[in-house]
Amino acid sequence: MQLSGFNAEQILQRQALSLCEQVNSPNVNALSQLHVFEKLYRSGYQSNLLERTLSKLVVLETQHIQSELAQINSHLAMFENQYQMASEIFYQRYESGELEDSADFTEWASFYDMQQLLKQQLLCFDRTSQ
Repeated sequence: MQLSGFNAEQILQRQALSLCEQVNSPNVNALSQLHVFEKLYRSGYQSNLLERTLSKLVVLETQHIQSELAQINSHLAMFENQYQMASEIFYQRYESGELEDSADFTEWASFYDMQQLLKQQLLCFDRTSQ
């Protein structure tokens, strides 16, 4: 098939070259790079190396999040022991205004927020590995 003086293979090569230039650009962030790979895969590109690398990356990110979550849980446990209250109950009471805005309570609420965010991130990774 001939388009504007180029055949289909030449057009695909030009598109691939353009995508490669985007990936190698020093100002490209991770999301942009992932979009490049998404475009390549949607056009039929396949790479065992990329698939293995992404699988390993998911494992490493999951381990990193789990490590951070363990640290956060340790901080939460200290507050729970000190105030004899589960973090979930504390947070509900704190958010409803039943508890004062002390430094401890603000820190406890921040740790609880971080815990919830990390749990959501883990769920995202769990969904991608299924």
